Amino acid sequence: LVGAASTSRAAVKPFSAQNKVSTAMVKTALVMGITVGAAGKLMRGGQPMGVDTFPGYVESVHTGPGIWKWNNALMAYERHLAHLKGQKSAVTEVGVQSGGSIQMWQKVLGPQCYVYAMDINPKCQIFEGPTVKVAIGSQGDPAVWDNFFASVVPPPHQLDFLCDDGAHEPQPMLQTTYSGYPHLAPGGILAIEDIHGAHYLSTWWEPLAAYLGSPVTAQTLGAVHLYAYLVLMRKAGGPAPLFDPSAAPGANIPATGRISEVNQIAAAIASAPGGSLVVLENPTWPSMFNVHGLTYLFQAFNELHAPKAMPDSPPGCAHTNDSVCTSGTTNSEMQNRVAAVHILPHRVVVEIAQSPPVIAAVRHGTEWVPVHSIAESGR
Repeated sequence: LVGAASTSRAAVKPFSAQNKVSTAMVKTALVMGITVGAAGKLMRGGQPMGVDTFPGYVESVHTGPGIWKWNNALMAYERHLAHLKGQKSAVTEVGVQSGGSIQMWQKVLGPQCYVYAMDINPKCQIFEGPTVKVAIGSQGDPAVWDNFFASVVPPPHQLDFLCDDGAHEPQPMLQTTYSGYPHLAPGGILAIEDIHGAHYLSTWWEPLAAYLGSPVTAQTLGAVHLYAYLVLMRKAGGPAPLFDPSAAPGANIPATGRISEVNQIAAAIASAPGGSLVVLENPTWPSMFNVHGLTYLFQAFNELHAPKAMPDSPPGCAHTNDSVCTSGTTNSEMQNRVAAVHILPHRVVVEIAQSPPVIAAVRHGTEWVPVHSIAESGR
């Protein structure tokens, strides 16, 4: 999170006092099918979203270990990790810096959530406890990952969720994918955060397509979900169904939103009503999970991760220890139109935003571990 679209997140993430839901969270919530009730509270299905939800929990943090997450990522986690709530789960986060996100995973997913974290900063070991282990090492080193799964994650050495909020650079992100994806349990999810800028196309997205679309990996892949600055890769299997908004009762799919060729995507998105879906499906295609298909789709939606600008408020605060700071987004045209893209085995579902979202990250918390390395440290 910084003030330029081509660079990585800044180092410091102090406290932002919030007594009610932030404007940014509200406007992103509207895009995700969540409404705003009395006193500005986030609502879903007519009920308030409390501290047992990712957005609600983060909004409730005013003191203690710091946390800094993009609002649309929190909404995405609420969608895709709901099946883990109250269940025994193994979670890894790369880049825990100040510990606030460790608390978030456990508060929202429940007391049976075991966190096996990785960070390059030795000071992060202060967050260890009965259900938290913190390994120190570089995520870009495959040997570190080999040792992590052998000695930190207990048998069967599998994860239900792996979140990369670490270096935010292509090589370490790819190594997290290469080393982490094979250790996902059936139905497990790998999330890569903070993918900022069009330049990631050749250095990150195209190599990712080559990996996910390879015959060995493709046969284990269940879905790929794209949000602004975020990708989630779900392994096939597991008890929870794949997230497919086109299969939901009452799904808003206009006739012009059903297409059968990839070269129809841009026109269908341009003409789609706000809040509707565009569904690409062709019965003659054996699978969406191949190198050519994934490369095409990652190229087509690259602008979802390439904002016009990423301003801070107050200006420059992301590079300081200021107590109040929000990193924002000057949306690209695609960020104004597309809320999410869901690449499923036999279809692609594009969610059209009801209105242009506010994509932002607000600092929460008062306790911050000094960053060991700007090049490789997360929250």
